[in-house]
Amino acid sequence: MRPACPRPAALAALACLALAPRPGRAQTNVEPLRTKLAAKPVAAQIEASLNGSVGNVEGVVAGGAAQVATASGPHFAFVYGRGDFARFNDRTTIARAFGHARYNYNLTPRLWYEAFAQVQSDLFQRLRVRNLWGTGPRYAIYEAETFHAFVGLAYMFEYEVIDRKDDSYDPEETSAHRLSTYLSLSYAHLKVMTAGITAYLQPRIDAPSDARSLIEAAASFAITPTLASKLSLTLRYDSDPPTGVRPYDAEVKNSLTLTF
Repeated sequence: MRPACPRPAALAALACLALAPRPGRAQTNVEPLRTKLAAKPVAAQIEASLNGSVGNVEGVVAGGAAQVATASGPHFAFVYGRGDFARFNDRTTIARAFGHARYNYNLTPRLWYEAFAQVQSDLFQRLRVRNLWGTGPRYAIYEAETFHAFVGLAYMFEYEVIDRKDDSYDPEETSAHRLSTYLSLSYAHLKVMTAGITAYLQPRIDAPSDARSLIEAAASFAITPTLASKLSLTLRYDSDPPTGVRPYDAEVKNSLTLTF
């Protein structure tokens, strides 16, 4: 039986700088929000990208995301949502949505415990819905003014429903228990630029050879105190995707972010 494939890219949000999907989708950069939370109880960030063309090729590519975070004492929580859509020459090529909610409790200066929930859909991965619940610790290996390094380990329960091809043996509904481990490195230069990379390995607990991997990298460049330009790269690998779906994906994206 093909197990559910997680998209826990939102774990990167807790890596503290410039990182982000679920899957990812994408990369959730909560550091600007943490800075804002030092002066007020709630902060938010909006991200958007839009490209269009007419003539020999007619189409549009649009994406948007929003996140809201709040903090009080040792408590930190945020919600994140994203949608992406693309259509060229009367053919839809991207249609996906992602939502993630996470709670963080600070146990010691370097140790956090977190709980999270996630929902995702992706037309071209034939994914109707993927629900995910999980919990686990995050630890700061190294923290300095400009550089941070974190590791994390989480247990995840996944439930997935796919659009099954008539000629395949893929089950329409699956569930799986997985571990998600990650290493995150991030760097900040003054208030002008933040950059980082996070690598995940997510084996199935009862079948470790059935694993997913994810690498997310992002760089954000300040334009004004609230507006920034972001370049992100996402690489994914699934050892057991649905029939007809490739095991790997790569994506590069440019976007603008507004933090307030």
